[in-house]
Amino acid sequence: MAVAASRWQKLMQRSLSGNLPNEIVADILLRLPVKSLIRFTCVCKAWCTLCGDPKFTELQFKHGIANHRGCLLLRHLSDTEGQFVPWRTLNAGSYYIAAICGSLLCPEKHWKADEVFSLRNGGTFQEISKVEVPILSKTGHYSIVGSINGLICLIESHLTCPAFGLRIYLWNPATRECRALPEHYINQWNNLLLVLGVGFGYLSTTNDYKVVRIITAFNFETKVEVYSVSTDCWRSLETNIQCQMTQIYDYRSAVFMNQASHWVATDDANYSFILALDMVNETLYTLELPNDGGKRQSWHRKLAVLMESLLICIFDPSNMAGTWSIWVMKDYGVPESWTKLYKVGTETMIPAGLVDEGEFMLIKNSWLVSYDPILEKVKNLQVFHPTHLFRYIESLVSPRG
Repeated sequence: MAVAASRWQKLMQRSLSGNLPNEIVADILLRLPVKSLIRFTCVCKAWCTLCGDPKFTELQFKHGIANHRGCLLLRHLSDTEGQFVPWRTLNAGSYYIAAICGSLLCPEKHWKADEVFSLRNGGTFQEISKVEVPILSKTGHYSIVGSINGLICLIESHLTCPAFGLRIYLWNPATRECRALPEHYINQWNNLLLVLGVGFGYLSTTNDYKVVRIITAFNFETKVEVYSVSTDCWRSLETNIQCQMTQIYDYRSAVFMNQASHWVATDDANYSFILALDMVNETLYTLELPNDGGKRQSWHRKLAVLMESLLICIFDPSNMAGTWSIWVMKDYGVPESWTKLYKVGTETMIPAGLVDEGEFMLIKNSWLVSYDPILEKVKNLQVFHPTHLFRYIESLVSPRG
């Protein structure tokens, strides 16, 4: 596997591996884990330059995909030994957020538990390793927005009231490099934003990463803002989003495909639909949900991607047991192409994600379980209170562009 000529090749002539062809050295390094490559940057200047070369970074990631190095990145709570603690023990920032969200919380106590980020085998779900975010969150918790090309987008959040997002970060768990996105407020007098929706995407045509957020502040209008890694700044989009939606079901639930971020949103009549933002043209558009999926009683919906097609899980509690159905949009943008894959009548379980083998990750009584829709088999994965589950492949991609 040859790497195109670049600045590192001249340096290779004087390196310790100068007696080997450059292509062979690069091909050997491509097969190594990112952790080893980071250590090898200290071997010589040529190897350090090579590992920072954009072409080598691209080939290393593609090699990981071809050799099935992918795994699952899971965010969950440590165990069931968390405890309720009085609000007076919280710091001022956490107390302020809790006071605003008092209708959602116990007025005097809140649940305190440590969050854990871990990498899991996509087939067996065995833990490979735990990973630590290098920057401590002011709220003590993060929400994962998305995972693309080895980069993770994180947003600070409160455990019980996550809609009040603070700082946003781009993080590479393999290299431990983390970048804080610039803080941007609607105006100079306001520093508390209610995040209605946030998404993370990658544009291959420009090799640029973008973060989009739909925000509002008390007594101010809802706005859509886009951050670009290449420019390192936020921009407000000219769009009348308030005419299209009143609420996004789960602000962290955006799915990125077809160069767009997708959320499940509702309008003034409590009718649900898919709200999408094209990150190339930076325009909003909507997609219809399948059949009765937009009705109010279908209260839980989860978007995912299955073999490059948009997928949605819809839970309908209209009967005692509750049922949930799985639909896939075979022809993107065409509502008539929604096709029901499965309909499952089972006890209440909330969809949490989809793994490559076709099994679904569900939350049952605060525990993560896997469900095989063909065999109708449920397996407890012994993970308490999972909140985020993403596919992940390690890479050398820098969050700084």
